[in-house]
Amino acid sequence: MEVDYYGFGGALVGIGVQRTEDRNLYQFQGKEREMAFDANIYDFHARQYDPQLGRFMQVDPADQFASGYTGMGNNPVMGIDPNGEFVITTAIIIGVAIVGAAFNVASNWDDISSSSGWSAFGKIVGYAGIGAGSGVLALYNPVAAGAALGGANALMREAPLEQVIIQAAVGGAAAYAGAAVGGKVAGALAGKNLSGFLGGFISGAAGGGAAGFLYGSLGTWFGGGSFEDGFKNGFRSGLIGGLLAGTFQGVAQGISALKNPNIDLDGNASSRNFWSGRDRASGRGAFSLNNSPKTSIHVNNAQKVVSPKTVSEFASDYNLRASQPGVVKAKVQEYYNKMKTGNFDPTLKKNMVGGFTKNGNYIIGEGHHRVAAAIAYGMRTGNYTILESLIRGGLWTRNPNYKITQNAFPKTWK
Repeated sequence: MEVDYYGFGGALVGIGVQRTEDRNLYQFQGKEREMAFDANIYDFHARQYDPQLGRFMQVDPADQFASGYTGMGNNPVMGIDPNGEFVITTAIIIGVAIVGAAFNVASNWDDISSSSGWSAFGKIVGYAGIGAGSGVLALYNPVAAGAALGGANALMREAPLEQVIIQAAVGGAAAYAGAAVGGKVAGALAGKNLSGFLGGFISGAAGGGAAGFLYGSLGTWFGGGSFEDGFKNGFRSGLIGGLLAGTFQGVAQGISALKNPNIDLDGNASSRNFWSGRDRASGRGAFSLNNSPKTSIHVNNAQKVVSPKTVSEFASDYNLRASQPGVVKAKVQEYYNKMKTGNFDPTLKKNMVGGFTKNGNYIIGEGHHRVAAAIAYGMRTGNYTILESLIRGGLWTRNPNYKITQNAFPKTWK
């Protein structure tokens, strides 16, 4: 039987050869195609997949993409989903192969350093290959990967068959425990809405550290080593495994946070912070370590020189942008005089401002003159409460999908 597919798994009609009596229903990515009642969907174990739409029928449990129903990350050439729970891309495969190779070489450096020349080089290549292969296998079955790592490393050290079996069992048990620890930590962090680099690093370091410590310590003790040597090897492998797994998982989740904004119930997209994975706070950048809203304006000394230029510079410093190219000086002066005499109430509906927030910027759509006057008033008096009230109480649409104009506040007024 031969079946050809479109990119997202739909069968190419009229191409390929198959007979009814030997039809193989395990087709796209090796998953069973359910044809009862003309369903034409694939069973990916955790979820069902519709190849005509290129979408899953249930939400992504790993929340990898902006839409929870996206199939293969919208890139079926570069991504696969072995069980419907996590999309594996080429970049992830390369990454875990590098991490696995680095971990295994570092963990077995005592054996490598006991040799020299080409013999040492051969061991480096051998341990790196074992680590890389086990790392990729871990994406599909962590326990099998741990067992393969332990057994293959024992063979590299020319251990007897009994020790090969023991080390394989130790590796599988350590991998199982590490995956359990990492999963528990990840679940706890998800409950606190912490993902991004920090969430990935913490959960990856917890799982990698636990697996590394158990693998290094138990492997030494079951291999006849002393308690002290076992603890030392466990500490070293745990440290290496924690740092490598944490860094890799942290970077992967941080990049995922940048590429996949949160979508609210109204369909509005919210850009996310690289470090925490949370919605990016107003006035903050993608890589800002401080992700609290930048709406409070603290200036200790009143600035005596107030001009269109200094107002524009102040607005730029505090992520305020204009959607119109100019303002009228007389109108700014009118609002400024009201603020100066206490006749301006920023909470009144007629005085409210609004617009859009995009990439951490406030883009004024309505209220340019009021905002300019409030900035000037604050610079003159050192009191920015009117400006804060206007911004905090404004009507803002987050991250519009259509193109909007962003201008710096004009440096000349008509």
